[in-house]
Amino acid sequence: MRHPALIQPQGAVHLTGDSLIYQHGTHIGDTHSGSTLGIASFTSFANGDTRSGFVYANHNTTLTGSCQRTITAGGATAHFRQNFDLPLHQGWNPVVADFSIPQPGHIVAGLKLGTGPHEKWYFFTPATP
Repeated sequence: MRHPALIQPQGAVHLTGDSLIYQHGTHIGDTHSGSTLGIASFTSFANGDTRSGFVYANHNTTLTGSCQRTITAGGATAHFRQNFDLPLHQGWNPVVADFSIPQPGHIVAGLKLGTGPHEKWYFFTPATP
């Protein structure tokens, strides 16, 4: 059975959290906002952290559901669940993830429309080979 949030028979929805920065055609880094450097880089998580991004929808729609995966951050592995119920309009929609840690090894992000009120923008240079 396919996950309900992944079934999109009538259009396209795309999520982005990073902005790619290019100079003279060369990728020089990425930016991301977050309430802390750790959550902006997705390397550490704490109750109350927020991280913003954008969702693009090619028509008005509601994206509802959740997704789960295992992530590794800061050398530790955790179960990650993201819940969302997003009434999207056509075009780009600002979204914010509110993070909680209900128990050790478990991270929950509630995604909603808007931006984090205490976020800063961080610049990350690409990893060198």
